[in-house]
Amino acid sequence: MKYIKIPILIFLLASCQMNGQEKEKVASPPGYDLSSPEKFLMQEELDEISGIIYGNEPGLIYTLNDEEGKIYSLNLSKASKLSPFKFTKKGDFEDLCFDGQYWYALKSSGKVLRITYAFTDSFTVKEYDYPEKGHEYETIFFDPAMKKTVILCKICPAYIDGKIPAYSLDTSKSAFTYEPS
Repeated sequence: MKYIKIPILIFLLASCQMNGQEKEKVASPPGYDLSSPEKFLMQEELDEISGIIYGNEPGLIYTLNDEEGKIYSLNLSKASKLSPFKFTKKGDFEDLCFDGQYWYALKSSGKVLRITYAFTDSFTVKEYDYPEKGHEYETIFFDPAMKKTVILCKICPAYIDGKIPAYSLDTSKSAFTYEPS
């Protein structure tokens, strides 16, 4: 009976591909070949990471530890010892971005931590609390055209006009502004 189930499973999986539609091919971005990805075995210390930023050197990435308030600088081109930058106490961190001057770490609650002079002994951290409760955030990015840091809501009480709620952070006024995306 076991041998009969395998050919039936193979037939069913193959027939799912034969629905008359060809798979749409996605073009690789410049400098990448999506058809032959590279795999990297990360050190155990990097088991709980969130957010990845590509550095300006080949193979250099920055990543955020999901729970410990640390940013890691990794060079994937060569084996190097990890030297995390601890910027705050533990928390539920979701994402990381850089605007050319400041680093921003996003907590799931919407709290944004702006880090000045990261990776130095003289760093400072300023916290911006999202004022409404009951939201959960997943993504932060810097939009250079708008010159704003934007956070996207993952779990929100309501979507407005079917759009994902997005909020920009004006650090000069310590204020969030609703901007649907």
